Amino acid sequence: MNLVKVLPGLLLAAPVFADTLDWQQAFPVDQATHDVYAEAHYLDAQGLPHVLQLWREGERQLTRLTDHSVMISVTRNSGEEDNYQVYDLKRKTVIAADRSQLFRIGIFSDWMGMAHMLSKPQRTTYAITAMQPATQTTAWGMCHWYKLALPAQDDREICWSASWALPLLIRQHQQTVFDVSALSNVAPDNFTGIARQAYTRIDVNDDIDSD
Repeated sequence: MNLVKVLPGLLLAAPVFADTLDWQQAFPVDQATHDVYAEAHYLDAQGLPHVLQLWREGERQLTRLTDHSVMISVTRNSGEEDNYQVYDLKRKTVIAADRSQLFRIGIFSDWMGMAHMLSKPQRTTYAITAMQPATQTTAWGMCHWYKLALPAQDDREICWSASWALPLLIRQHQQTVFDVSALSNVAPDNFTGIARQAYTRIDVNDDIDSD
C-alpha cells in the first residue's frame, strides 16, 4: 500500500475581495485521482491536536474518522439530500440523518469541507492570492501555495494539491496547523472495517420529525 508520511491538519475557510483568484481556480477538485485515502494531523482553534483519517471514493462516497472516536460516512445522491451516518465508536452507536437534519441539531458540514478538507465561505467575502515561491515539491507530489484572507480573521497559507484535491500543508502565524501524514489510493482494512462492527442504530430523521 502506497502510504506517505505527513503531519498536522485542519479544515479551513477563507476571505473574497476584488482582483483575487477564483476559488475553483486556486482549489480545483476535478483533476483529482478517483480514490484517495489520507491521514492528517491538525490543530483546532484552541491549539489542541487532532488526528483525521479520510477515505474518498470520487465525488460520491466519503468516510471520515476523527481522533479514532467519531466517524462520518456520506453518500451523495443526485438531486437529493446527501445521506449521513454518524458513528460514535466509544458508545457503539450510529445515527442516520441527512444534512438538513444534522444542521438542525448543530452539526454543520458541506461536501467540499468534508471531502477536500477546505470549506468555501458562503456568507462573507474572501481573498485568495498566490504566494512566492508558488510551489513546493513533497514526497507525495507538488502543491501550490495560496494565501486565504477572511475579514477579522488571521490569514491562512495553504499548499493545495490538485492531483489529490486536498491541502497538503496549512500554516498560520508561521506555524503548521495542518499536515498530511499519509496518502494512498487504497484504504487500510482496519479503517474500512470500522463500519462493519456492531452498533446500536439511532435514526435522527425519525426522532426530529416526531418532535
